[in-house]
Amino acid sequence: MPGSYRRFAVDFDGDGQINLATSPADAIGSIGNFLKSHGWVQGQPVALGADVTGDGWRKLAGGGIVPATRLSDLRSYGVKVAADLPGDTLCALIELETPGQASDVRVTLQNFFVLTRYNRSNLYAAAVLDLAAEVARAKSAGSQPATGKEGK
Repeated sequence: MPGSYRRFAVDFDGDGQINLATSPADAIGSIGNFLKSHGWVQGQPVALGADVTGDGWRKLAGGGIVPATRLSDLRSYGVKVAADLPGDTLCALIELETPGQASDVRVTLQNFFVLTRYNRSNLYAAAVLDLAAEVARAKSAGSQPATGKEGK
């Protein structure tokens, strides 16, 4: 952790000090710097929902999170994804299991892999993605996302 602090922490609020504990701007800017340094591509998607059939997709889901399969090859594994991306876009496939529910299968891209450099858990990266989508949805609807402090 100290090494990451030295390499990626930034003074994002311009006060001449890096303070991740009390400056939200420094904390968020430092996370952004970390992600950019690890290959984040601004404006590119992170992951896509997938419909799967048969068992061929399981080979991909068990193959790790490094994007190594071309999007155009997914159909041969029984994976259907609606995406307006070039067929040579590299991706991976993950299965997020929830007891008592059907698995959530997602096609993950470079930016998802970068999120897992911050925290190695697929579940963490998926939660970050889902939270970001909810914040964007709330923002576009003109409402504020829940803070957990409502009614207190």
